Amino acid sequence: MEKLDRYLERLPDSAAVLKLKTGTATKHVLEAIYVFEGMEPKIRESDISPELIERVSAAAVIIEEAENLGWGVDFTHIRLHAYDSQMSHLKSLSLPRAIEAPEAAGESAASINHLTHGLLAMSAEVRRTLHIVTESLAHRESMHADIIESLLEAKRDQAEAEANHMRLENYLDEEGIHQSESFKTTAVEQLGAILQTVMNAKAANGIPTAEQLKNWIQSNPDMLNSLFDDEDLMNSLISAYMARNEPAPN
Repeated sequence: MEKLDRYLERLPDSAAVLKLKTGTATKHVLEAIYVFEGMEPKIRESDISPELIERVSAAAVIIEEAENLGWGVDFTHIRLHAYDSQMSHLKSLSLPRAIEAPEAAGESAASINHLTHGLLAMSAEVRRTLHIVTESLAHRESMHADIIESLLEAKRDQAEAEANHMRLENYLDEEGIHQSESFKTTAVEQLGAILQTVMNAKAANGIPTAEQLKNWIQSNPDMLNSLFDDEDLMNSLISAYMARNEPAPN
């Protein structure tokens, strides 16, 4: 405040103490005692302890203290008294501030009504949001249940398919072995007979006829069986037989 600033600026250099009082225009109560830095006044002991302040910041400190005490709310005036180091009175200052009138009843009711409507609207919005969130959570739980059921069903189908596949493989392996043995037996018998016929014909320096080969096979069973013991020869004959009987590509 300009009035307070001028008061402090016009204080003589000998000023050492400021006393702050609060109250009305006629009655005051001592609230604070300030001592300027660098000064050593002879202050009598009292219930209020002095506070050390700088001259440049004295105005701000005094205004803050007065407002904290209730200036303009609980009381209307503050008074300052300046003293020198010997506690001789130098200058005084009175600063008034009107107490703010309370809010009119109509305005207060309108404010309360407005606040009530705002709270009700907020409450309705919160309920709507909670309803949406609840529905979303319920829908998500339902989707999770459906997904889990689908996964379990797919797992069961997979297990059943794997079991069927395993049974089929076992069946094919068994059938494949039987077919392979039957085929090998037939092939060996036929190829062995042909081989022996060819060898016999070569030994006789001639090419046998089909009837000759047949007769030779029937009359030489021991020779044919001995050829079966030659594994390399049998594998070669079987490979040639399978290559000859392999279906032609489309």
